[in-house]
Amino acid sequence: MKKKRILWITIGIIVLTAVGFGIYTSTIDSLPDSSYALFDKVALPKATDRIMVVSPHQDDEVIGAGIYINEAIKAGAQMEIVFATDGNKHGLKDTRNQEAMKADAVLGVPESDITFFGFPDGDLSGHQTEFNARLADQIQSFKPTTVITTMVQDIHPDHSACGVAVEAAAKTNTSFDPLYFLVHYHRYPRPIGYEPEDHLLPPISLLSAYDWQTLPLTSSQISLEKSAIDQYKSQTTAINPVLTQLVYSFDRQNELFASPKAD
Repeated sequence: MKKKRILWITIGIIVLTAVGFGIYTSTIDSLPDSSYALFDKVALPKATDRIMVVSPHQDDEVIGAGIYINEAIKAGAQMEIVFATDGNKHGLKDTRNQEAMKADAVLGVPESDITFFGFPDGDLSGHQTEFNARLADQIQSFKPTTVITTMVQDIHPDHSACGVAVEAAAKTNTSFDPLYFLVHYHRYPRPIGYEPEDHLLPPISLLSAYDWQTLPLTSSQISLEKSAIDQYKSQTTAINPVLTQLVYSFDRQNELFASPKAD
């Protein structure tokens, strides 16, 4: 009788532990900051590289890959930044294009290396076929070795559309490596707001979908990225404090990239 009771107690403990762990893992959505050390570092660009950054809007290139862009310029790599949309959702097309050129100049990118596609801000997915074709032509012309953009899982439809277009191009053009970053996602990044002492870490729900890599930043690089973000005054004013918090959330100890898992 005693042995049976011990058995049932043991089974109960196992069941409760399993349930508790299940509840815990289903409610957390971010990794502890200490897990940063577990991720590999992204390969830095070289002089022989040709880097294309496909940015959904005028600001995504800085918050997602600003220092990578700067490292590419310093290495002597060829650079092209493509803005997919016109940034005109709130009638700010000219303002945002001017801000883009100022922000990218901070990173070392001349105006001659910037291309504006001009698709409607907020409706890029409604022009997916046309966008795919134009981007494929741009890739064919520039011949990049790396194409960086937002991932398909990004919940902003313009961002997801950029991921779709690059994935489509990668299926027919194997001369470049795609590299992705994330901006809009459920409860990402954590914490929201300007926290330059923290790391960017992938959401747990996307952890197994990609090979995640980091670009560690020095204090001067963190300051440089903030200087570039500061140029986007239309996105960083008190008029929209939520957006301001989100934009500055990406100025942290590292940039975060994802590459497709090897077959």
